[in-house]
Amino acid sequence: MNNGTRSRFYDFIDSCYFESNKDEYVILEHFLKKHIKGALIELYDFLETQKIFHFSAAKRKVLIQKQSQHWIELLLSADINVVREKSIQIGQKHDEHNISSELYILGYKKIITYLQNKVFEDHSTDPQRVEKILNHITNRTLIDISISLSSYIDEREKHSTYFYHMSRASSRNNDFKEAIVDMLLLTLRYIGMDAAYFHNIQSDAFLKKLDDLYVNSDGEENDTIYTYRRDLEGDFSPKIQDLKSKKSKCLFLRKENFSKKSKKLTSFFKVVKTCLFIPIKISNELVAVIEFFSFKGTEDHLLSRKAIEIFSSQLSIVLERLHLFTTQEKFIKSLHHAAFYDSLTGLANRDLFVDRLHHNLKNLSRIDSDKSSVIFLDVDDFKDINDKHGHALGDETLKIIAKSISACVRQSDTVSRFGGDEFVVLLDSVEDEGEAYEIAERILENCCRTFYLENTEVKNSVSIGLLMLDSSHEQEDNILYKADKAMYKAKKLGKGRICVFDSQFVEKINSEIKMLKDLEEAIKTDDIEMYYQPIVDIKSGRIAYFEALCRWHHPELGSIPPAIFIKLAESSGLILDLGKKCFELCSRDMENLRKTLPDYPGAIFSINMSVKQFHNDKHFNSILKLIQNSPNPTSSLKVEVTESLLLDSTKETYNKFMKLKNMGVEVLIDDFGTGYSSLSYLNKFDFDYLKIDKIFVDKMTVDSKNLELIKAIIALSKSQNIDVIAEGIEHKEQLDMLYEMGCYLIQGYYFSRPLPLVETLLLISKEMAHKNIFENLQNQIISKNKVISIRA
Repeated sequence: MNNGTRSRFYDFIDSCYFESNKDEYVILEHFLKKHIKGALIELYDFLETQKIFHFSAAKRKVLIQKQSQHWIELLLSADINVVREKSIQIGQKHDEHNISSELYILGYKKIITYLQNKVFEDHSTDPQRVEKILNHITNRTLIDISISLSSYIDEREKHSTYFYHMSRASSRNNDFKEAIVDMLLLTLRYIGMDAAYFHNIQSDAFLKKLDDLYVNSDGEENDTIYTYRRDLEGDFSPKIQDLKSKKSKCLFLRKENFSKKSKKLTSFFKVVKTCLFIPIKISNELVAVIEFFSFKGTEDHLLSRKAIEIFSSQLSIVLERLHLFTTQEKFIKSLHHAAFYDSLTGLANRDLFVDRLHHNLKNLSRIDSDKSSVIFLDVDDFKDINDKHGHALGDETLKIIAKSISACVRQSDTVSRFGGDEFVVLLDSVEDEGEAYEIAERILENCCRTFYLENTEVKNSVSIGLLMLDSSHEQEDNILYKADKAMYKAKKLGKGRICVFDSQFVEKINSEIKMLKDLEEAIKTDDIEMYYQPIVDIKSGRIAYFEALCRWHHPELGSIPPAIFIKLAESSGLILDLGKKCFELCSRDMENLRKTLPDYPGAIFSINMSVKQFHNDKHFNSILKLIQNSPNPTSSLKVEVTESLLLDSTKETYNKFMKLKNMGVEVLIDDFGTGYSSLSYLNKFDFDYLKIDKIFVDKMTVDSKNLELIKAIIALSKSQNIDVIAEGIEHKEQLDMLYEMGCYLIQGYYFSRPLPLVETLLLISKEMAHKNIFENLQNQIISKNKVISIRA
């Protein structure tokens, strides 16, 4: 805005002037106090509708309350300087919220419109008063908009020019001292100060090359001032220390800010009227303080905060560049280490190992006499260490393993960590497989030991795969694959041992991988089927219930034995999906049985739940949901868990157990006696049934100790009111002995093999039609010691 235009705007003020403390002035003041808050509310609603900014209700209330008084003072003031100063403040505030000039004007027109409407509402009977108040509000507000916009634009253009020159000074060369001096000179002239002092308070190496700098606005040094300043170090230090803890971007100091009245301070402040301290921080750490001195005196509110922000940020950038420049060698070295070395153990990582293996293979192709070897090592049951003792102790274990391996190899060998608990060693040059095996044995012996960390005993074991390299042009990934499979073989054979690569074993592994993929596909389709084996109550001569057993008919390989595919599912984690599928199929078959034979009272199935299913919260809850949503009553379902579940007798395990019990589901211990769990758990968990494992039943006719163990289990179960089931009955002699010991629930091929649902329905129909099939069983055992086999 040029001077002529601006003066015409000022003339408008006289045309709508209200003389202070007169009646009309009081009326205007009353009118503004009554309505200005509503006008501001409408303005904020408009800005929020335009999605310019949003304040919470509490924050907005505070802002409107503060600005109401501000606007009343502005619209009542007759001092054009007050109008100008207030207008600039409002313009800057709106700029902080990224409000464009157009929206700025449009927003304040909302205030004008609102107040105009209220004038007519309040003073419609007095046209002269309406006209004068209306003229005052309209002209004064439009003048405010014009002044604030033009003032702000002028200031913003000055900032843009300053920022441009500061950016050039900070980035044009790597002479950091020269760049800082140029920036100090530019800022001195821009903010109207007379001298500057760069005070380095950082002891770190990256600023050691940078001495304290002294600059006058004319480029010359004033030795007198800086001599005074150095002598006053003790006086200024507390103020500098304050900047470390304060978040303020600058600090103004005058003589009255210092409690100590020394002659040196008096002499200093005869020349210097004002000190401006600007903290320079990198990553919130104070590294330097810039002190600007004014010989004439400078008021705090007249200094541009924007200029101070620009200076502070640009100088921080220069110092950050200096930091990177002076520590470049260390930085590059750290990058290299991070790229090729494991951060936890300090060993080579996979990338570095593969690179060295690549070069080793090249050398092997040129020198036929040399041999090399790869050792693939994995910590046995490392997950248990993390679960029992925590990840921190697990990390310490890995560090010990790393040191143990490194102590067993030569300087020319490469020891690496591939991540997790996997370590791979490249033996650079060995005579033959015997020498490589000796080194692997040393590693095994050094790693398989008990050690103590934080007063905790950790029993460590590792499995090792060994692969000899030859001069063939094999890919690195294929070599690692073979060594990994050799290690996997060591784990399969019992862990804590060494296995040399065997191609036949790899074929077996590949076959298992394919079978696992086929099993995963079978779970998604209908290749998984449930078979049902009856549990017979020989005391009553009836079928007590059926155990649901999973069967898989492979489209190419035919029927896969459960011992194979269930073990595969357990080791791979696929048992979770398989278990859920079995529950779904069992629930569906039970519903079909009830529809087909609605009068049959014993439509009860028991289904196995793996330990992994039980401990996995997601899958356990999904099974609970299946049971809850099933149309079958919960009393028609039993759940069998293995004895190994008792070994994890935690509160969480007990709570899950009780969830099943509270739903009305009976719980059985399967394969009792194989896990060597404490018998005290029988009382704690309140099981409904206990199944004696087939391995004990098989030996009871030939092993007296085994027979006594079964007697003890039956006696203990009776004392706890737990029913006992004997599995794997195949001979008449077994049946007779169990009956005499008081075990009346029997399961095995002597009665029936597991049957598909159709044959299960036929067996049930036969029992319902001919009740004497099982009724005579008890009498035959007691009287004639003969048993009828009811093989299906």
